[in-house]
Amino acid sequence: MKSINWKLLMLLSLTLILYKCPDLDHDAYVNRDFIGKSINLKGTQILDSVYGAIELNVFDTILLVRLKSNNTLFKLFSINNLSFISDLGVYGDGPDEWRAPRYCGQYCKTSTSYLIWINDIFKNRFILVELEGLNVKIIKEHQINPVLNMDRDLFYQDSNCLIGNQGMDAIQKARLCFYNPISDSIKYTWDLPEIEDVYKLTRNEVFDIFFDHLRMKSDGSLFVSAFERFDRIDKMDRDGQVIKSMLGNERNGYSKSYISDFKTNDGMKNLKYYYTWLQATDKYIYALYLDQTDEYYNVAPKPVEIHVFDWELNSIYNLKINDYLICFAVDKNNSCVYGLDYYNEKILQYDISFMDTEYIIPNYDSIE
Repeated sequence: MKSINWKLLMLLSLTLILYKCPDLDHDAYVNRDFIGKSINLKGTQILDSVYGAIELNVFDTILLVRLKSNNTLFKLFSINNLSFISDLGVYGDGPDEWRAPRYCGQYCKTSTSYLIWINDIFKNRFILVELEGLNVKIIKEHQINPVLNMDRDLFYQDSNCLIGNQGMDAIQKARLCFYNPISDSIKYTWDLPEIEDVYKLTRNEVFDIFFDHLRMKSDGSLFVSAFERFDRIDKMDRDGQVIKSMLGNERNGYSKSYISDFKTNDGMKNLKYYYTWLQATDKYIYALYLDQTDEYYNVAPKPVEIHVFDWELNSIYNLKINDYLICFAVDKNNSCVYGLDYYNEKILQYDISFMDTEYIIPNYDSIE
């Protein structure tokens, strides 16, 4: 692997310090005024024999349950009858073993198999895994320079471009990183909310403040990013430029004095968690809204909401849930949402048949 140009990285770091988030046109901002219905959802517990779940995802007719385990990493279930299909992924350092796999919703369906992209974080590789019946095979692997710390959400654009956000150990905090694994070259975008006192923060605090969840529309044309610490969702084009933003209340959606408004002598305990999970289909964006301060996060369970937007960031539904979910997956085939109540170790199913969930699943017999 080619060495990183450290002078270039220092220049990029200086660019971040001097960077000012460009002002969008007024029409590029929308307020979160719910024009659709507020719906109360009641969940039904399912898969009560599954323990240690930490993430849920759905692709096609399969529910993918990620486990907190040093052995099996995923369990696969059929969404048609919630029957167990197979385990997926074994923890370890061998060539066919994974360390910290993350699935971000990108997959293809061939005539005989599924192809899913997995970010194997601790091994610094992005792998394409073929699932054919009970057979599992890695058919493509991209090595990622560990200096980039691309250990969050990651997506495949083509053989020359992987797009993702970065983890805590990145040398500088960019909005998106475009990485060419063949040439080991990088390009960044810097459209982060501007806050006037960001220079007072440590690298870990910067990572915490700007932590976001990223999803891509299946055709690769758009990205959506939801911040945990800002009441804000951004839509970006395929080049990573913010083209529209949804703002909650003015103070926490976009406030230059954000940190000084909330920081206390005891730290940042008055900062809030807003959007803590994100999913997207070709038609809708689903964002888990917590609205809870650090002081009570993970300590005091509370009802949550799933905010549903179209791709113009118009709010369509506010799904109110009386369970303390940490993540969820959308099942378009059966018009339901699967939610994970981690602290009560429950997976729940919620009916959303009142929504029009029809969309087109990409169907490829080959991938570049």
